[in-house]
Amino acid sequence: MVTEHQPVVDQPSSHPSRWQRRERPGSSAVRVTFVVPELNLSTGGGSHYSFNLTTLGLHGLGIDVKAVVLETPRTADLADAPFPITVEQGWHRPTRPERLRVIADILRRHETDTDIIHVFDPELALAAGLYRARGRPPTVATLNSFTLWCTDLDQMDGECQRHCGLVERVRHARTSPLRKLMSLPVRVQEYVSVFPRLRHIDHFFPNSPVTQRLYREAGFPTRRGASAPARCG
Repeated sequence: MVTEHQPVVDQPSSHPSRWQRRERPGSSAVRVTFVVPELNLSTGGGSHYSFNLTTLGLHGLGIDVKAVVLETPRTADLADAPFPITVEQGWHRPTRPERLRVIADILRRHETDTDIIHVFDPELALAAGLYRARGRPPTVATLNSFTLWCTDLDQMDGECQRHCGLVERVRHARTSPLRKLMSLPVRVQEYVSVFPRLRHIDHFFPNSPVTQRLYREAGFPTRRGASAPARCG
């Protein structure tokens, strides 16, 4: 199910706006489609505000921005956005590989009216890699957390990423021993056929030099990445 949200600019919102509206200059700008898991500028964390600052900054520079959100927002943020936002639903599946394939299909549906696809979440980078293996537009990914490969962030100590492999991911997962055992086939599938698809991503944007270093030491191909300071609004 797809819900299209066009920007509301003629009628004032009934709540204080968290978007700073700007007029979009020109009609021949580069078209960038952002894909984000969810959008919550009320109680969401720093990644939500980083997404807000990034999209507004590009929009203010004249870039033709569009956003695709994978979860229906629980706040009224969509109505205030100065650019189109589409909510995609129906992508939930029992296993991660199945979800990634469906999300890759979502990216494929949006490729006809975009010049660049930017997934604003590390786990979405896996779906983007699957898509980009055959997709047309250049695809980039923001790296702003370690959940792509770490199954227990509390155990990260600054060194564990150097030797975090399949066994460690299964062993550290926060679940019962039985579920760990049952997850092994899916983890093997990820390790063998899903993670390698990241090589198809055209560019990575780690949100800090530290993030870039940790991903590199964990064995992920961030050589095409350029780190930027993490920002919160």
